[in-house]
Amino acid sequence: MTQLSDTITRHVQEALNNDGFEPRLIAPKVWAELDEESRAVCGIAEIIRRMKGTARTLTARAFEQVGAKQIELPFRLDGAIAIDVDSHKIRLTESLSQIEFKRAIDIRRKQIKDDQASLKEWENAERLARPYWSKHPDWSFGQCVKAISRDMKKGKGRAA
Repeated sequence: MTQLSDTITRHVQEALNNDGFEPRLIAPKVWAELDEESRAVCGIAEIIRRMKGTARTLTARAFEQVGAKQIELPFRLDGAIAIDVDSHKIRLTESLSQIEFKRAIDIRRKQIKDDQASLKEWENAERLARPYWSKHPDWSFGQCVKAISRDMKKGKGRAA
């Protein structure tokens, strides 16, 4: 592993053992320990992203291991999850109280609802670009958007 990965892993492991963490609060500590080469690779936002990924990786098999020792559990959950909407606080799933567990479910519902709305937008954009891609399969989406906009300005009322 690199110094960056080692430093992030150490801080995430320590934080998970201490009832979770807020990546935005720990990232500056990680940053302070990095050498110049590691700092050149990423900024604080990248450290936060990597910390969340490391938490998922470190805890990925937590419930599977419990199941292997006893019985196979009838669910699969991440070993660490965000317990607030903005994903500022990451906690071990096994440490959640009933209220926090229900809150995590509510957050996941909201994420799914938001993802579904976003997916509809993506599908709508693809539907509008489809006729342009049919004629020009080598075009980028940006080229399709320009053509859609041009056609709408020409008074066609809607794209292709």
